[in-house]
Amino acid sequence: MALMDAGEKLIARFGFDGVTLRDISELAGQANTSVVQYHFKDKAGLIHAILQDRANRREALRREQLEKLVSTGRQNDPRQLLAALWLPSLAARDEDGRHLGCHFSLQCLLRGDLLDGYPIAKFYEDNLQDTKGEPSVLAEVMDLLSESCPDLPPRLLSQRLSALSLMFISSVVEFDNNCADKSARRSFDPQPLLDIALLTLRNSIDADKPALAGRSRLSISQPREGRRSHPRSTGKVGPRKQKRKG
Repeated sequence: MALMDAGEKLIARFGFDGVTLRDISELAGQANTSVVQYHFKDKAGLIHAILQDRANRREALRREQLEKLVSTGRQNDPRQLLAALWLPSLAARDEDGRHLGCHFSLQCLLRGDLLDGYPIAKFYEDNLQDTKGEPSVLAEVMDLLSESCPDLPPRLLSQRLSALSLMFISSVVEFDNNCADKSARRSFDPQPLLDIALLTLRNSIDADKPALAGRSRLSISQPREGRRSHPRSTGKVGPRKQKRKG
């Protein structure tokens, strides 16, 4: 666990390429610099283990939120479902108050190629089921979101949720980076992002079609409506009009 905590903290702050296995071992208090290879094979294996462990932690928090929604009859409220989907990622914070899970997740998303031996898509597929092979809380939330947005095809819903999830994580990271002074650090308010996400999910399917579909594109030589068209210069200079005297 110490190695995973150290790896998450360092990679979240400095990125995958900015951290060595020696750095991780030293922060974890391990004198043996090969301890990461012994337990996880390589850095990518360590990252996969961290992702899996943190996903399990978020599942527990998500279960609590979903049970509250069911008990109050709000399990079909898309705003509350989005909150259950994202807010558990705000739980993990470092000693400076930074949202460690979001920083680490963003570093992994920015370097998806580093998990060639541990496909990120396979990781998320695995987390749609629990250890007993039953649908996970994440899968339940996704199904309820799909039911609350019946006009969106599953593929389009998935695309929008992927983009919105990246927006959420990036916004949290930007918020932390703008609060460099620990004493001035404020609590992150997710409500505006939930508002944006809700509007995006409820937007019509036609909004994803090109705005100019069926129209001819404006060429550079074509003036826009409301603007006066100027004749093209021929290179000849005509006689100037003389000013009237008096």
